[in-house]
Amino acid sequence: MSSFDHIYKGPPPLNKKKILLTHSFKGGTAKTVVAINLVYYLSQRAKILYIDGDLLAPSLEKIIPPKDGVDKRRTWTDFLEGVYPNVEDVIYKTRYKSLDVIYSPPPEVGKSFMSEKKMNWWVNALKKELLCRERWFNELKYDYVLIDNQNGVSLNGANNITVSDVGFIILRPVTYGVSGTTHLVKEMYKTIQGIRDRKDFLIWNQIPQSSDQKSNERVLSLLKDWDESFRRIMVEPLAKIFYDPELSISMLEEKPDQLLGVSKSMQEHAESILKLAEIL
Repeated sequence: MSSFDHIYKGPPPLNKKKILLTHSFKGGTAKTVVAINLVYYLSQRAKILYIDGDLLAPSLEKIIPPKDGVDKRRTWTDFLEGVYPNVEDVIYKTRYKSLDVIYSPPPEVGKSFMSEKKMNWWVNALKKELLCRERWFNELKYDYVLIDNQNGVSLNGANNITVSDVGFIILRPVTYGVSGTTHLVKEMYKTIQGIRDRKDFLIWNQIPQSSDQKSNERVLSLLKDWDESFRRIMVEPLAKIFYDPELSISMLEEKPDQLLGVSKSMQEHAESILKLAEIL
């Protein structure tokens, strides 16, 4: 039994059949830590598929290694390329009963995809991804799909945003991150927001804390101002996660009975995020 099981007693009703997305302007925001905590929380009460959609910096194999004897060559890009025509061919079971995953290929393969594939290939890949929705929800009976998206602006990232219903944009509170994320939203989200009904949220992550109260007040004042600027571009600030040194320390080593990056405090944040986003 997980040490976090007490969190899941008396679950609220679920707003199912949603494709969720985590995204960030650049690496270093702990985007995947947020993603895996959302996935782990949901897997305690629903059937969920987690897709590592980051072709340049995949990390799922480190968090949930494939079982012994599993063919690691069956990846998300193999499905998009047509090597395996059915999406279930690239889905792997995990040791968690209600959590299945799709891996991305090694970074060198992803890098070649990003540099070699032309626009028409990405258009066809988007069509395949859109057709997955019916299979995921109606045939394979998933309640949720979460795509951990590639950082920054890319055709791969745009496809993943297009198929998603709810976006969680993860941002560390630094000035260049704010300007970069604003550019990201205007470049990749604005058009899609005007085409279909979707919700996009901002999660402030790794907020610094000081022993000086005035410094902390200054940080919160800046966040408040930045929140207003994101609301103007249709991204609703949703949560504030302060830097947790204990979580960082816990990620220095793997524990066989616990997912890397999952902690009691992050599970509490996951529950709050999902409630505020009306997923729960």
